[in-house]
Amino acid sequence: MIFKIVIPARKGSKRIPGKNVIKLGGKNLICYSIEFALNLFSKENIWINTNCEKTIEIAQNYGVNFIQRPENLCRDETTTFEVLQHQQDFFEKRNVSLDAYILLQPTNPFRKKEELMNAISLYQRLEYKSVFSCSKILKKVGAVENNLFHPLNYKYGMRSQDMNHTLMYENGSFYIFSPSILSEKKIITEKSYPFECNSVGATIDIDDYYDLHIAESFLKWKQNENYNY
Repeated sequence: MIFKIVIPARKGSKRIPGKNVIKLGGKNLICYSIEFALNLFSKENIWINTNCEKTIEIAQNYGVNFIQRPENLCRDETTTFEVLQHQQDFFEKRNVSLDAYILLQPTNPFRKKEELMNAISLYQRLEYKSVFSCSKILKKVGAVENNLFHPLNYKYGMRSQDMNHTLMYENGSFYIFSPSILSEKKIITEKSYPFECNSVGATIDIDDYYDLHIAESFLKWKQNENYNY
């Protein structure tokens, strides 16, 4: 099965200017995703989709492919689907063969190789159009209605170890999907398979400076403790 790895990296970011190329542990953030991909796939199957000159320079230094994203797909409201459709159109015009996409967001720097490989194996065995990474919700959560709090995964007074841990959230670590799902204008549907990640690293998704500080602390902890995250 031919996989094409796409790393979308738009230049503009309001919460962290230059987020995709900001330094984390002395290395540009996007480098973590590129190096992760290079450990599993050949250079010709890795594509950076960007409008950022610095990101293009980084892609060239690693020897991976890049596609220049048009400015009309660089707005704050641009969806991931639109970016992937642009990538698909690019491939179709050049007769590039592929069986499935793997989307790696540069804001998730600490993926675990074994988790993605297991998810790929699952995708190949089962007849799902897409597989996406999830993590368990370990906190007590609920919904507020009419100024009252209604627990969703526990009962008042319940110990955390006795909670219902079936609730999950989309952690953004990776997405595996068939090109055919793009016709539905999304990459996750009600028939997509939620792959549970158990690693701590998979839960780190950098959207703002608070997340960046968490990532920096996690990186130092991992390096000092030699922790198998």
